[in-house]
Amino acid sequence: MEASIVFHQVEGFGSHTIPRPHHQHQHQHQHQHQDFSQRRTPNGDEHEEPGNPHRIAHTLTACCRCRQRKTRCDPTLPKCLPCERSGSTCEYFDTTKGKKIGRHYVVRLQERVRALDAELGQYIDEEDELHANDHEDIIRPGGLVRLNETDETPRYLGPSSGIAMTRIVMEEAKRYTDTGRISELIPNVKARRKATSSGLPLSGNRSQSFSMPVINPRKKSYPMISGVPAAGLPSRVIADKLVEVFHQRAQVFTPAIHEKILATALEDAYAGSQDPYQNFVVRLVMAISMQKLDSNYAGLADSYYLAAMQYFEAVIRPKDLKTLQCLVLIGQYSLLTPTRTAVYYVVGLATRISQQLGLADEKTIALGASDPLSLDMRRRLSWIVNTFELGLSQSMGRPNGFAKTDDIVDIKWFETVPDANISENGIIAGPPDEKKLVAIHFCKMRLLQAEIRRTLYEMKRPEPRNAHHPWFANMEAKMDQWLRSSPEKPPWCSRVDIILW
Repeated sequence: MEASIVFHQVEGFGSHTIPRPHHQHQHQHQHQHQDFSQRRTPNGDEHEEPGNPHRIAHTLTACCRCRQRKTRCDPTLPKCLPCERSGSTCEYFDTTKGKKIGRHYVVRLQERVRALDAELGQYIDEEDELHANDHEDIIRPGGLVRLNETDETPRYLGPSSGIAMTRIVMEEAKRYTDTGRISELIPNVKARRKATSSGLPLSGNRSQSFSMPVINPRKKSYPMISGVPAAGLPSRVIADKLVEVFHQRAQVFTPAIHEKILATALEDAYAGSQDPYQNFVVRLVMAISMQKLDSNYAGLADSYYLAAMQYFEAVIRPKDLKTLQCLVLIGQYSLLTPTRTAVYYVVGLATRISQQLGLADEKTIALGASDPLSLDMRRRLSWIVNTFELGLSQSMGRPNGFAKTDDIVDIKWFETVPDANISENGIIAGPPDEKKLVAIHFCKMRLLQAEIRRTLYEMKRPEPRNAHHPWFANMEAKMDQWLRSSPEKPPWCSRVDIILW
């Protein structure tokens, strides 16, 4: 048995050694035969009575001398009773280490623990944790935290807690203040903390301080996931607002659903339609829109996601364009909520279906397209799935899932006119839609990333050997051209280009 196990089994862990008065030796010798009748283990260990405060609470391995003499061994520290009487060295055999270890080792461990506790107590200020003299006092003991209000012992988070990075940021921030203190940057933080902890109202007159309760400044927490699917759909007014949010925020980079088709699916779903595709799309659109709005709606959004997944098998089985649309929606939701379906699984399935439908090549993309609307949707979904796959390849550092030489995508761009101008009868010319221009620009960025990854990282190539190779100048020119050709509207598009690079 290891010494650490013996150490934890001894009563008095972290305290002084249990005294053993000499006048009790004779009394214990008289009752030796009676105590020997207690339960014994095959190794000769003994279980002491739990009611006796002077006895050890758990078993302790018998010492080598008592084992050799086949006598009762007392688990008292630092020596058992027979070894103390004879003046012999009390030690036991550790089978894991293969050597004898004296029981004084356990006593030394206890003394070491007490010394470490005393040293740790010097760095814990339990009286003034809330109100430190300055922010340096808040940062210095930052590695010791209390997990809850009833936790008496602080826990050390370690170097992975970000404490060191916080100290660096705070030190750099102080350089830009006149007084060299963080309080100049955030002067009201300490006042709000003191007012909150003392129970005083943050604002108001004197009469209100006696009648009004103290406002809790802590932000409410809402569930992030749901365990129960939504029983029905929201009110029609809320649904219309959520669909509008979906068009404005979710359809910008991935215009996977035609606006008229979504409007028809919404009408039929509220009319009681049992079509799996319509019910799946409507509920997942609600979930994505709520996730886009605010994280406080995450739990409610997840309930609509679970309600949509009830139709998952029915929409996946056909493996057609509608299936790809549903997979793209699941991929969008998975990017917003990684705790649900893994996005690489969804994108991998969409990639295989896209190849089976012939959407990976311009020569075969028109097969099965009976009208202009179907052809445009095939081009849209082809580029969206390609964008998802290229993005995952960039993030995960793996090759592209499409079996194309040098990641060449020869699919023509989809139509940039609004969805109102695209129907089964034809395409009406008109001004371009801002969201579609942004989506095409985003696809171009993924193609540039794929070329950089393929040339520099996927496999060792003879060229380029160094930064003076013409390839680098050519790639930099492509990136500058991509940046200059960014859509002017919406206004945030130019800022997003800089962030993406």
